[in-house]
Amino acid sequence: MAKANNQVEESAVSEQQEPQDQRKFIDTHTDKDGNESTVEHQVADFNDEQKNVFNKLEILVTQDNKLTAQYEFQHEQNQILSNHYVAELKKLLSSGEDQEPEVVSDGEAEKEAK
Repeated sequence: MAKANNQVEESAVSEQQEPQDQRKFIDTHTDKDGNESTVEHQVADFNDEQKNVFNKLEILVTQDNKLTAQYEFQHEQNQILSNHYVAELKKLLSSGEDQEPEVVSDGEAEKEAK
């Protein structure tokens, strides 16, 4: 009996249709008066060439989103590090206020003195 059930399940799985492509392309148009209208296209209805172009577009959008996320993450890390170094520098400068400030010259005054 178990074999019969397995055979039925296997045949049911093999008879299932391939999942239909649910992706959509939404095209926005603006007329002379500035009114926007949208047209929704089902990718499943595209021919092979249209699907190929849509797939390329989808890859580019995905890559762009990934790059944006990476940039934002890197920017956040840089801000955290920058804030840390500013705090560290302020701490070092405030601890050095007890000492006499070091006089820094540009070298021109030293040459004139000789």
